[in-house]
Amino acid sequence: MAFQRAILPAVLSWADKLVMIGKYWNTYLIACQCYIYYIAYTGAPS
Repeated sequence: MAFQRAILPAVLSWADKLVMIGKYWNTYLIACQCYIYYIAYTGAPS
């Protein structure tokens, strides 16, 4: 029981982070795409 009590908060906090990552994953992908397009149009920084 002590083991369960110790692991549950860790699992919940991990699941919470996963939900947050999922929420912002699309925004992150769009930002990466914009960055790639920006480099493609302006030339790679040297």
